[in-house]
Amino acid sequence: MARASRPQIVIGAMFMLALFLIAVYISGRASFREQMDRFADSSRIAATSAILAAGDPPRLDTIDRVAAAMPVPDDGAVFLLDVAERKIIKAHGPQALISATTFETVPPDGRHEDPDGTGRAYGSAVDPTGRWKLVIGLPRRLAWETLTPMFERNVFNAGWWYLLSVGALWWFVSRWLKSVRTLEQIAARVTAGDLSTPPLQPMASRELDAMQQSMVDMITRVRELQRQVVRQERLAAIGVLVSGVAHEINNPLQAILGFSQVMSARPDLPAEARADLAVIQRESERAGTIIRNLSRFTRQQPAGPTSIRLTDTVSWLSEMWRRRFEENAILFELSDRSTKTAHAVATEIQQVALNFLTNAEYAVLNNPSRNAVRHIVLRTLDTPDGRVRLEVEDSGPGVSPEHEANLFQPFFTTKPVGEGTGLGLSVSYGIIQSHGGAIGHDAGSLGGARFYFEIPAESP
Repeated sequence: MARASRPQIVIGAMFMLALFLIAVYISGRASFREQMDRFADSSRIAATSAILAAGDPPRLDTIDRVAAAMPVPDDGAVFLLDVAERKIIKAHGPQALISATTFETVPPDGRHEDPDGTGRAYGSAVDPTGRWKLVIGLPRRLAWETLTPMFERNVFNAGWWYLLSVGALWWFVSRWLKSVRTLEQIAARVTAGDLSTPPLQPMASRELDAMQQSMVDMITRVRELQRQVVRQERLAAIGVLVSGVAHEINNPLQAILGFSQVMSARPDLPAEARADLAVIQRESERAGTIIRNLSRFTRQQPAGPTSIRLTDTVSWLSEMWRRRFEENAILFELSDRSTKTAHAVATEIQQVALNFLTNAEYAVLNNPSRNAVRHIVLRTLDTPDGRVRLEVEDSGPGVSPEHEANLFQPFFTTKPVGEGTGLGLSVSYGIIQSHGGAIGHDAGSLGGARFYFEIPAESP
């Protein structure tokens, strides 16, 4: 695009030059005609002055003497006519003109091309008696000589303005083309698969600078999305591995649980051994619950929505996270009061709830207040307007006012580099919106943030 535009600039400059020369020609021609008309007026005034200077009544010899004394150039023309007898009394000028001119061919007032090939501007005056007529013609050479200095000066000035205009246009367009080439190079790098952040270059306008910044932001977002896709692929691979491992562990675990139950049924078993077997059974059942939750989380679910209860979602989440919260000294509280069902994709609702819990855990673990109690509450309830609601409240530092507007924007995160992708809440926002629900946050009663979502409940 940029390379193809330079010949167009040259063609445009040549076209402007042609227009400039045409304008100069038209202007010069008009100025010449005006000057010749002024010479005709001057000739008429000179002839009138000569007639008046000849006395009253004018005498022929006096008119001739005055006319001969007038400063007419050698290639000018002066005719003294006898109007009554229709003849030329005296004629002054080039021989070629005098010999070819008769009374009938003496030019009238105005611009004329004479028989000797010279253009002249004629003016005349008749004496008060109407007998004598004095005709004076000034050559167009004088008009050119008068106009040439002014014309050359005007052409020189106009030429400089033209060159300055073309130079300014060339500089301006070159800057634009350089900016466009920079944008083309950025686009070519992205097309070639290079997602490294390009250095910002000076642009020719604020619009192009904004476009360059938008392209750099796009590259950054695409790079982050690519990393997220790689992470998702790794998580998918881990999910397959976890599913297989869970299956392999579950078989011997069921054997341990079964044999412990058989041994517990023996009547002659000492009380101490019975207590030990109860511990084995309890821990085996807990391990089995964890394995079932892992299998459920990694198992491919149907893509379509089904009738679900938030109770089922929070029950397996609490089972998975309770042990982790205990290890991090986090007080976890579950308040499950929802009784209605919703038509939704179970895995997507689980993903939103999981994002809320992950963010709440990070908030309480990274609370700048050292003495704050680590507390997370997971609630479900039914709203009066026919919706089911899930809330996750924490005792963390809360959401800063400057971050509120960007919480659900893609790639926005307050976590350090490498700890967050900025996609959790934005993906959650899209999921809840696709279910016809609402998602948001406010200040919680524990001093931190409370994130929630609501989706329509099914009709009873």
